[in-house]
Amino acid sequence: MRRFMAFMLIVFLLTSLIGEVSAVDDPQPLFRMEMTITVAPVKVENASTWMGTFKIYVVLKDPGYRAYFDYLAANNSTKAREEFKSFVKQLSTTT
Repeated sequence: MRRFMAFMLIVFLLTSLIGEVSAVDDPQPLFRMEMTITVAPVKVENASTWMGTFKIYVVLKDPGYRAYFDYLAANNSTKAREEFKSFVKQLSTTT
């Protein structure tokens, strides 16, 4: 089990390094993101194993986009949600 946890830790660390390298080529300073990963030993049906949870907290930090989406939300919250969803989807397909 320790080998598995060491392997997972290495994967997480290498993934973050690869992400940083690609971010240098195409920076998108639109969001601030915090991610918390919690791993703990648990017993499931008298067997010891590890269970992990993660939380992702993301904030749109670009003042221009924030003002635009705040304006939309004040006038039509449904349209604001749809446009924000489209905006995030567009960002994820361009990378």
